[in-house]
Amino acid sequence: MMGIATLRTTCLAAYGLATALLLGAASPGSGAAAAEFNAERHFRGKTVSLYVDFKPGGGTDTQARYFAKHFGEFLPGKPRVDVKNLVPDPAARTYVWKAKQDGLSLSFLALPGIGIELTDPSLEIEAYKFKYIGSHASRDMVLFTRGDLVPYKSLKEAAKGNVKLVFSERVGRPGDLEGRILGIALALHWLEVPFQILPVAQAGTNDNFLMLERGEVNSMLVGSQWYFMPNRRKGWLADGYVRPIADFGHPDDRIGPNDEYKQAVPHIYDMLTKDQQNVWDGLILSDVMAGKSLATGPGVPDEIVKVLRDSYAAAMKDPEFSAGLAKLQGQPVDLVTGDKLQARGLQVHNAYKSEIPGLGKLQEELYSLYVKGR
Repeated sequence: MMGIATLRTTCLAAYGLATALLLGAASPGSGAAAAEFNAERHFRGKTVSLYVDFKPGGGTDTQARYFAKHFGEFLPGKPRVDVKNLVPDPAARTYVWKAKQDGLSLSFLALPGIGIELTDPSLEIEAYKFKYIGSHASRDMVLFTRGDLVPYKSLKEAAKGNVKLVFSERVGRPGDLEGRILGIALALHWLEVPFQILPVAQAGTNDNFLMLERGEVNSMLVGSQWYFMPNRRKGWLADGYVRPIADFGHPDDRIGPNDEYKQAVPHIYDMLTKDQQNVWDGLILSDVMAGKSLATGPGVPDEIVKVLRDSYAAAMKDPEFSAGLAKLQGQPVDLVTGDKLQARGLQVHNAYKSEIPGLGKLQEELYSLYVKGR
């Protein structure tokens, strides 16, 4: 028979649980609901879907499938994880935005895409309002010159120099000067480095490499290639055929050594004035804020987001998971935690929004000065 003290304790516990459940039902995001949230029960037996904005077979999709195979082991309840491809971009993000806000639908991103809704009002999403889980790859962006064609060892040496830096980019009108290409024009204009951009019909990484080899250009600014370069063009860095003279990535995520180049690469941000940095934050940082990353919908409760962020960070710090991911992506795992990525997103959004009114005039000015052969 249950004693009076035991019965009283049991009743109080049941009353407390019932009260907490009632409060949670009344306010799903409340502190009481968060206290009662059971992560194991929430995820056990469920499927977490990773939505990708691209067709199967690409780099983002391949990484998402690696997560589908291994990430469930780090989530409470060990749910199944699968991949769903929805195209064209940003169809997958739009789906996650509208999906049930339970943390079971995640957007597996090539780039966070902060600010896209500011230039395309027809979109149904606001990128900075997603709940970011974290990023595992920095968005490296390095300015290379061809060593035998360009005498400068730094942008400081190049200022007001006699040899122009020549790039090829897919630029047919002022509005095409955005992101990475705008970064070239804006930085070199500020630093008074002579340069020109040759407009071409196609300008992918392989096209840039080929034109550099032919001597049609003597410089290139390419993204996500720093760690791949020793494999894609063995000896280029070791022999000085190409020279890295500026890191254009996020100023908080400086590139490390790769297999052929161990020296520090100067960062463009350190060469700018404070006023120039403010403009840079608005117009360029969105393109280099982070590389591959995960996000969930804006209405997912904080307690679920915390579990996802903690599980993601644990996976990145696990030696086996991290080593496999690093091998797959061809660069070291560079963790940006979800809360830090969230703060970056808001900062970039606000900065971009403040710079948009003057963007068109700036693009027209730079286009008229530096885009040659149009």
